[in-house]
Amino acid sequence: MMKLSHGNISQSQDIRDCIDAVLPSFLRFAMTEITGKAATGELPLWHKNPFQSVFVAYASLFGGLCLSNWAISNLNPVTSVVLLISWLATTNGARTIQVGIIHSCSHVNCFKNSKVDFLLGEISSIILVIRAFITYAPDHLIHHKIKQHLTLDDETVRFLFSWVGLRPGWPKSWNKRRLIFSMMSPLFHLKFFLGRVKACFWSPSLIHNTFAIVFWLLILTYISANDLWLTFLVGWLFPMTILYQISTTLRLTLEHLFPETSVMQLRDLIFVCRATANIYCGEMPPAKTGVFWADQLALRTWDIKMFFVHFLFERLFILVADTPNHALHHRFPKSDWHNAPYTHQIDVEKDLFPYPYPEPYIEIWGAIQAIDLTLESLAKQPPLEVKDPNFSIY
Repeated sequence: MMKLSHGNISQSQDIRDCIDAVLPSFLRFAMTEITGKAATGELPLWHKNPFQSVFVAYASLFGGLCLSNWAISNLNPVTSVVLLISWLATTNGARTIQVGIIHSCSHVNCFKNSKVDFLLGEISSIILVIRAFITYAPDHLIHHKIKQHLTLDDETVRFLFSWVGLRPGWPKSWNKRRLIFSMMSPLFHLKFFLGRVKACFWSPSLIHNTFAIVFWLLILTYISANDLWLTFLVGWLFPMTILYQISTTLRLTLEHLFPETSVMQLRDLIFVCRATANIYCGEMPPAKTGVFWADQLALRTWDIKMFFVHFLFERLFILVADTPNHALHHRFPKSDWHNAPYTHQIDVEKDLFPYPYPEPYIEIWGAIQAIDLTLESLAKQPPLEVKDPNFSIY
């Protein structure tokens, strides 16, 4: 297994630039979108804005639902593949809305207008049936406070320890089995969904609750009147519960590393540097051997892994929106998340130690590798007693 280095920018950049070297130049922008990492000297074709980010996220959400409806109405072996694609699109849209749109709204960093961002966050939380934005936003900001980050006051840690059942100080293999068991457990998904329902419809805000109940009563009435229950159950409820919740669990598992005990206790800027990594979707292309058929086979195998593992599974299902550059966000929460790969690349090429942080970004390639490193770092933490959950979740 690769040992985690705190100064691995050069290796990470080599991987990205080597990907460019084996692909046509016109795919450069696409590979930046897929990997989440810009190439050396790369500039964006255009600068994305909040309107585009919101449109793309909601187009994926509802476009997936429309595809599901068509596939269900014309079900055969071919359209069953379309149904799988529709589930991925719907899940991707929902997760992008949560970790991209709603998350940035909590920092007033989507449209950068407190009223607009609050309204967008509230509406989005109702549509997704997740925690009311009015309660999520202040709790999420605690996640960014250096004294509370990676403690039981942190929403991410509470979820991983109380709901998923991960345990600091326990072997990595045990926590890995626990993670897999939770994602496969019907009881876990039921508790997760009921927690979302409670957090959405029984929040401290009467106004939010009223709008949420009225909105979903109207939706369910429309579904019933037009006999769309099959589309709702298969095309909406399944990806918005099971798939959404698996994606959330994997994302939160790899979201942060647990630094060594001395750094955890000191909680200075080095703690910020070592607690969060940028996680990119891809891997180094195979080295050439000089044997034509062997090189072609290795390259085609790499192509397949890049498409199915790193693009479909990692980028579209887990590391959506700007999450590949999450370390950038924790250092600079108000940074331009719409164009995160390029914002980060400017930092890297300008200064490996962007002021005031004393260490360069940690960069990891591959979600599975990131999960492995997170669980390894968790195993090195002191044991901690965790009580039953008593809080709202995503």
